[in-house]
Amino acid sequence: MRKWLVILLVLPILSGCEPVTQAWQGIKDWVQNWHDVPAPNARDFMIQPLPQVLDNELNFTAQTYQRPSSPTKITPQILHFDADGKSVDVPKNDGFYREVYGQTTDGRLMVQDFFESTQLPQTTALVLKRNSDPKDFSNAILDGRVIWFNRDGQLHAVADYVNGVAQGARIFYQNKQLVGAVLAQKMLAFQHDGTILAAMESSTNPANSNANSNEWRLILFRPNGVGLLQSDIRGEQVMHAVAWTADGKQVKRKMDVQTVRQESLPFEKRADELLRLMNE
Repeated sequence: MRKWLVILLVLPILSGCEPVTQAWQGIKDWVQNWHDVPAPNARDFMIQPLPQVLDNELNFTAQTYQRPSSPTKITPQILHFDADGKSVDVPKNDGFYREVYGQTTDGRLMVQDFFESTQLPQTTALVLKRNSDPKDFSNAILDGRVIWFNRDGQLHAVADYVNGVAQGARIFYQNKQLVGAVLAQKMLAFQHDGTILAAMESSTNPANSNANSNEWRLILFRPNGVGLLQSDIRGEQVMHAVAWTADGKQVKRKMDVQTVRQESLPFEKRADELLRLMNE
């Protein structure tokens, strides 16, 4: 599937491990060498603004969505793309196709994207900014609200654009529940009650494709918002890692690391799941 997230485009695949799991592997080596670091609080990492999603939009599925008709009739066109969003002449089973089906009264194209393998919609109807090339599969030509579906047809993500420019964060859903948000190079995963479960930030220039220089920080939070784990990674190497106890005290003894790790297990797997879900 085409990748929407700047931050995970620089996220390395770390020895086959998930991000939070990999972070724990480095902490025992750093626990006695880390200078004093105050425990972060989740409230300081919230992304704003988040799109306001209407109740009827939450109920959209690829199977039931009905796109609006076109105010201006045009000759329909089908365009094909590979899994990375590159225009191709021959359909690719893991790719997409775009139906150019209409035009707004002010001359902007109306299109809708579909999964090639299932022919289910990947998006709701899209409006492209004026004079856009419909073979451009990037977000830079979008104008208005975009709703994405996953391959099963369920609501996946929502974002707003004006003339190709994102208006705030892209938000992600699982079973109609808000589970994540991304803005620029910052990503959040949310607890079931909407509080922040994990934050991930990249300091790598997206134009730099050298995987060995990718730098990112992951922070895992307790349900009360107190930081539990922070790990800084460059390429595939954990550069620094630090953990805190429930009362916000920094863990400085290796014997205490396992205690904190056990505390994290109920939501560590969930954080990894959501971070990966947002890069589908």
